[in-house]
Formats: sequence, structure tokens, C-alpha cells
Amino acid sequence: MTATPTTMTRRNFNKGVLLSLGAFIAGCTPVKILFKAYPDEFKHNHSLQDEMLRAFAATIVPGVDRNTPKLTQIYYDEYYPFASYVPFFISDLDSRTKKVFAGRSFTSLSQSDRERVVLDAFRNGDSIIQRIYHGAIYMTRLNIYAGIYDDSRGCPHINFHGTSQNFVPDQMYYPNAKQYFARQTSLSGNPS
Repeated sequence: MTATPTTMTRRNFNKGVLLSLGAFIAGCTPVKILFKAYPDEFKHNHSLQDEMLRAFAATIVPGVDRNTPKLTQIYYDEYYPFASYVPFFISDLDSRTKKVFAGRSFTSLSQSDRERVVLDAFRNGDSIIQRIYHGAIYMTRLNIYAGIYDDSRGCPHINFHGTSQNFVPDQMYYPNAKQYFARQTSLSGNPS
């Protein structure tokens, strides 16, 4: 029995390498991020990014008003490293939504369905996906509860009214605050 040699053409070899590379890029999160291997609509469509980030914020903090000004500003802030991952994060949200809910969009889902999409990232995502989602959740809570971009607005969820410009002095101070001060030991106020 004689074995016939198989001929590998250059074209078949290149095709095999490209298919292997494509599978590697499609399955490896760091490579997807590095090569920006996700649809262009998530890279350049700021209104789509903003709409999905607002839905994500409403998922993480139920009851938040999606129309709150500066709700998504923290995600784009260059001070935080998350800003460079926003398009990837949005594309991952979109692909998980389509996988879990058969082609529906993240923004059209109910609160509980959006929560299922986020939980899917923790259950089925690799460690990098989980870190990105943890960061996004932390930033969302920080922005909403601390009001870091709008001091005067405050946070109605925790009964924090923001700056105290809307309160009358009787609501802010004790009526006779001097009674709580220590007694002076000299006429000049110097205790020695």
C-alpha cells in the first residue's frame, strides 16, 4: 500500500491560517479588545452608546430616571480607564442580549430581562468580561449615589438632597448653637 502525498497549496494554507486567526479573535476577549473586533456601529454611534448605557444604569440602579442629565458622563470620562472599553462593553451587551433573547435589543427589554443579560456576563463570561462588568457596575453606582458630576442634584434614592441651597437656616442649624460651645476661660477666647 502506497500513501499518496497530500498537496497543500499556498492558498489552502493561507485560508486555514485566516480561519484559525478569525476563530481565535472571535473567541478571545483580549484580542477582540486589542483589535477592536466588534461592529463599527458601536465605535462611532454615540447616540446608540448613550441609549444603551442609560438602559444599563437603569438596570443597575432600578428606578433611576434614564433622562437624568450627565447620567452617562462617567463612562466617557478619560480620567477612568473604562472610557476606552465603552464600545466593546456596548457590543458585548448587545451580543449577549441577542443570544439570550433571540435578537431583541437591550434597550427594549424589561428590568428583569436586562438583569438576566448582566447576570449572563458573570455566569458565562471570561474573567476579563467579568472585570469590565464589575467596573461598569461600580462606576454606575458611584455616579448615581455620589452625584459626582452634579453636586446640586443629589440622589433621591438615598434621600440626599445635594447642596443645601434649598434649606432654610432653621433646617440646617441648631436654633441656639452657642449653647453647645465650650466655655471660654479668658476674655480674649484664648483657653490658656
